[in-house]
Amino acid sequence: VGIHPLRIEATDEAGNSATILKTINVRYKFEDFDSPFKKDSEFNSNRTIPIKWGLLDVDDNLVHHIKGKIIILNNKAEAVLADDFKEEGNSGIYKYNLKTSDIGIGSFTIQIKPDDGSIFTKIINIIK
Repeated sequence: VGIHPLRIEATDEAGNSATILKTINVRYKFEDFDSPFKKDSEFNSNRTIPIKWGLLDVDDNLVHHIKGKIIILNNKAEAVLADDFKEEGNSGIYKYNLKTSDIGIGSFTIQIKPDDGSIFTKIINIIK
């Protein structure tokens, strides 16, 4: 994970050779949200919503000990909440308990921002 140099060298049968230098950015894959957050996008106010997800490596294995933030943006793209997310034990599943009373009523964008620079989002509505 992260930015890495990549050098590709090739030589054909006639002896001609070429080298290309590239920079690649390797990032985690996002394993979708777990229920209830996976299937629902509308939630009542004054409740706690467990937001759970996994991050995968290139071989689709859950990755452990990732650091990152969860950010909640209102409909004006202003951050109304920002906090660290945490792994559940050593499961490779990350969790944040969103207290809807902390953000109010309306439409919000949830951003999951792991330490590799990725941003994974979901839009939700909090109703009375």
